[in-house]
Amino acid sequence: MMAMSMNTSELLPLLAASLCLAAVACALIALRRQRRQIVHLQRAITRREQHLRLLRQEFAALLDCSRGLANQLGHQQLQLRQVNHRQQQLELNEGGEGHVREAVTLVRRGAGVEELVGDCGLSRSEAELVLRLHGREEQEGRLSA
Repeated sequence: MMAMSMNTSELLPLLAASLCLAAVACALIALRRQRRQIVHLQRAITRREQHLRLLRQEFAALLDCSRGLANQLGHQQLQLRQVNHRQQQLELNEGGEGHVREAVTLVRRGAGVEELVGDCGLSRSEAELVLRLHGREEQEGRLSA
């Protein structure tokens, strides 16, 4: 029995050593898996960083474009204000001449005082004056012809 007991006592260190070797092997396998995961994650991070760089470049380009459009819009708004101002000046300088021109045209076509007042927005006395001045020109032109 003693021999068997020695065998058991001799087997215990071998069993412990085997268990240690198995634990080391499992640790090495786990370490290898972790290294593969680290490499995979590093590649994913690199791809994400490249994508982020591209997005930043696109954003910078869009920002430059929007700045250019804002400048153009500001310039066009300035031009529009200048055109509006010029139009207002022309309208002020023209005064009521537009209505008078229209009234002269209507008189030459045979319009009367009431039509001039209604269509051209002239007062009755203005309409009569236009009719006298330009109605006579028309009549004199017919007489001399």
